[in-house]
Amino acid sequence: MTYIINRDSINKKSKAKDVINACGYKLPSKNNKFMICDSIVFDIRIINKKLAHPFIYKVVHKKFLKLINLTTDLLTSEDESGTCCREALNQIERFKAEVKDRYRLYLKKEELKEMSNYLKLLQKQAKIKEMEIYENQMSFTERRIR
Repeated sequence: MTYIINRDSINKKSKAKDVINACGYKLPSKNNKFMICDSIVFDIRIINKKLAHPFIYKVVHKKFLKLINLTTDLLTSEDESGTCCREALNQIERFKAEVKDRYRLYLKKEELKEMSNYLKLLQKQAKIKEMEIYENQMSFTERRIR
């Protein structure tokens, strides 16, 4: 059963209302439960987008920084097979899909555009490095054939 709990400002008592479809951002918890007014709550959803924005921005920004560190490490590695470039491209696409599916409604357009521009730059660098590796492999096989 899903409830919305409002606190009455006059009487300072909590009231619970039944809600059939409560959509919103599910607040993450390490223990999967919260203690609120001596009651155990298992699932908290933030319905207001303005209230959810700081929580979501924190989560997305943390994932974004991890992605940047991972892709720069992959792109600066000395791998000659090109798997590092493909892995970096896959990670970028996975992050884009996750942001589009889960978090796009809650983030501001400027934040999305800034992340998108930076990811496009990383994608471009990965594709350039992949092409360089491919060209080196092709020139090596041509020399070997002669």
